[in-house]
Amino acid sequence: MEKAGAGVPPPVGPLCTRTVWRWMCRWRAYMNELDGRFWQHVISLHPTIRMPRGRARPSQRLRYWQQIWMALPPDKVNVGLFHGLYRLRQLGSVAMA
Repeated sequence: MEKAGAGVPPPVGPLCTRTVWRWMCRWRAYMNELDGRFWQHVISLHPTIRMPRGRARPSQRLRYWQQIWMALPPDKVNVGLFHGLYRLRQLGSVAMA
């Protein structure tokens, strides 16, 4: 994390290690919050989607989500993964309010 923070160029960086750590924790919490909604959304769009297994399945969650997102039919998904995750989060915020 020190390398990551130190590698950010001015005027934003270099960043403190604690700042990088806080951002990582927020990102993980965000991903954990969206995990269930992501899979509900994917299954509602394509109930018979083939899930990668074994060596074909990425070990990192974000890469796995990207692979699944790209496997959805283009007519079902017209936004990128991050835009889709943002929409899911906004829908969840509205539902919780």
